[in-house]
This record gives sequence, structure tokens and C-alpha cells, in this order.
Amino acid sequence: ALPRAPGAGPARMRALAEKAGAGDEAAAFDASAGAALDGIGAAVEAAVGYTRAAAEENARIIDRALAAATPEEAFDLQIGAGGRLMERMLSQSAALGRIAAETMTGTLKPMAALWPAAAPEGAGEKAAG
Repeated sequence: ALPRAPGAGPARMRALAEKAGAGDEAAAFDASAGAALDGIGAAVEAAVGYTRAAAEENARIIDRALAAATPEEAFDLQIGAGGRLMERMLSQSAALGRIAAETMTGTLKPMAALWPAAAPEGAGEKAAG
């Protein structure tokens, strides 16, 4: 997860919001921002992991292709690698899509609970559940 900003900034903002009578709003905004940061962190961690795994796989493919006994064998290795690449891209795209959807839900949930009248129909019930 991404580190949260330490220090007096967030605490001072909350204190000012409390003083202005907007403590609930500040808490909802803080929860919303925290969910957004957590989601961004999860997406970055996943992308870095995918990139690292792809680089390692590509190095193995190159080593095998260079060790191939015939051009046909090297070509077959490349064709097989292309198919695995497409499968991996589809799987990783779906996983990143899930992270994005979960992040959006987590980011909007505190606000929907705070202002149910402003949320789309049914969002308040979904946010509470």
C-alpha cells in the first residue's frame, strides 16, 4: 500500500472541519481518499508484479530460442510464447479492472453513506451493505 501523509496536515484539516461543524464530511472525505490511495497502491503493485514476471518470462524465451537446434524450433517457441502472452494480458487486464472497480466502490461508499439523496438510486443501500 502507498504510505499515507504523516504529520499535522490531515490532523489539522480534521480539527478545522470539526470546528466548522463538518466532522462527518471530513471523516467521509478521509475514508474516501484512503480507499483511493489503497486502490492506486494495489494497481501499482499488480502492474510492477506483472512487468517483473513478463521480463523474466521473456528472458527465458530468448534463452530457449537461442538454444534451439533449428530455425523451426525457434519459430515454434515464439508462436507458443505469443499465445501465452495474449492469455496473460487478458487475465491481467481483468485483474486490473477488478482493482479499479473495487477502488471506485470503496472511494464512493463513504460519500454515498453520507449523502444518500445525492447518490444514484440504490447506491445508499449498496454502500451500507
